[in-house]
Amino acid sequence: MIGLFFDTGLNAMIAILALMTVHLASDFVLQSTEMALGKSKSWYWLSVHVATYGVLFIPFGWKFWLITMALHFVTDAITSRINARLYQIPDKHWFFCGIGADQLIHLYCLAGTAYFLSSRF
Repeated sequence: MIGLFFDTGLNAMIAILALMTVHLASDFVLQSTEMALGKSKSWYWLSVHVATYGVLFIPFGWKFWLITMALHFVTDAITSRINARLYQIPDKHWFFCGIGADQLIHLYCLAGTAYFLSSRF
């Protein structure tokens, strides 16, 4: 399914924009306060967040969905714990840098997965 998106430059751009839009909807709109606060302390809340996050990626195909879920789980397992510590610092600058880094990692994972699947399968 992903391979269809990368046959031209325009289609690649549309695919990346679609992935970014789905990511932002999944990671922000669908993430509850309990998930956001709990995922750094509890494997349960991290798992609930990743399962919820993954729902909107199902139309991209099962391989893309599976890789995306795994990468999102690993990324958030690490970055949510780092960001929870950064949040404790009174100056929130580094906390917001951490959130930005987390988002950049997610977007690179999505783009890399799409490229990997479109070029090999």
